[in-house]
Amino acid sequence: MLRENECIKEFKNGNLHIKYSTEHDEWETLSGILERLDCYIVGEEFCLGNYDMGCMIYNAYSDLSYVFHFGDFEKLDEGKTIILYGRKPDSEEREEIEKEFSTE
Repeated sequence: MLRENECIKEFKNGNLHIKYSTEHDEWETLSGILERLDCYIVGEEFCLGNYDMGCMIYNAYSDLSYVFHFGDFEKLDEGKTIILYGRKPDSEEREEIEKEFSTE
């Protein structure tokens, strides 16, 4: 394991394991947990198919991106662990990341 805190573990292969259960606002909780490991929600939400939406998460520490499925909020609220699979950002994602973190 590379890094961890009480709700999130980052493994050497870049994958994140997230587990929490809360009655608070899901976005606030997820973004707060992610920020503890230098991970941030980047860009706008997007469609992942007929029945699911998602967003991109960027890990500034290891320069990896992840896709979070909004349907996974239900699993998190049930106390289950979800896994986000890390990968190098493609050119479109890199552009979005640079726009989000530009100092202009």
